[in-house]
Amino acid sequence: MLQAQRPVTTKVTEMASIKPRSNARILVSDEALIEAMAQILHGAERVKLSEVIVEQARFQIQRDLEQYRRPTAARTLNGLVKELHPKDYSTFVPDLINQYVELLLGLMLALGREPPLMYKAVGAALFRARQLEGLGLDVK
Repeated sequence: MLQAQRPVTTKVTEMASIKPRSNARILVSDEALIEAMAQILHGAERVKLSEVIVEQARFQIQRDLEQYRRPTAARTLNGLVKELHPKDYSTFVPDLINQYVELLLGLMLALGREPPLMYKAVGAALFRARQLEGLGLDVK
């Protein structure tokens, strides 16, 4: 005689026990990535820092990228931007620049982009951010 098997259940006690996926690949086109970075830089353009941010990002791309790699759990580009976004921006300009650089480089690293493409992408994002600023577009 066959006995009915009891279903196996597991109880999730804490969400914190779930480890974030490190550098999980989210499939995003280069164009979508550049547009997302342009929207980030568009905010910096209002205080005229976007060019300095891109210069610093390019400098770091040629030097040491590993310090910007973060474990991530997001499954979409927007989720990744929100996850990597600083909770509060600094009012001290050098720290503010570094926060933007960390966000841009962390985003590209999490999406698995290689340094040559990263270098080009930040320049393209700067160009697009300037277009947005010139058009007077508010980006959310």
